[in-house]
Amino acid sequence: MDFYGIKENVESIHMSEHTRRRIIQNLEHRKEHPVMKKHYRKSLTIAAALALCLALPLGVGAAGKHGYFRDILGWNRAIVGIAYENATDEISVTARTENGSLLVTARFLMPESLPYREEEALALGRYYFTDAAGNRIADFVGSDPVPFSGNSATFQMKLVEGAHTLHIESFVGSKKADQDLTISGNWEIILP
Repeated sequence: MDFYGIKENVESIHMSEHTRRRIIQNLEHRKEHPVMKKHYRKSLTIAAALALCLALPLGVGAAGKHGYFRDILGWNRAIVGIAYENATDEISVTARTENGSLLVTARFLMPESLPYREEEALALGRYYFTDAAGNRIADFVGSDPVPFSGNSATFQMKLVEGAHTLHIESFVGSKKADQDLTISGNWEIILP
């Protein structure tokens, strides 16, 4: 780059005496009153630290309430799937008996958010029954998928004799042409 050529080009710019004086005055003013960069940096650093201190507890509290996606890793540490965890507060589960069978209804509380807005059907993943003393009396894995009716799905299952509480550890969401999504949480329903 030819700096001398640039200098000659800049010096060849014609300007009025008034403009030349105004530019010189602005330059002299900046020399006399320098910008207080250190002061601004300190203020910004303090403000950022204060904002972080105030926002961190809110973020930690919110993280405990909402679900999150987790990668499923294969033997070679490659991602082979995805799961959604901590969904207890995002799905409401109720149960009722009808004609000797148990009807369990799972309702999405946030149907417009991910992953719920993408799912077309829902199945039970892992679930078990306990008696009144809290002892496991029956364990199950999987059920047939049930299509959604609005933002809920109702499962029909046999009523286990002596069962007092139904514990659901996971649901499995499905959508045509997509991999099934395990939705984990901890739901306890006292049976009617």
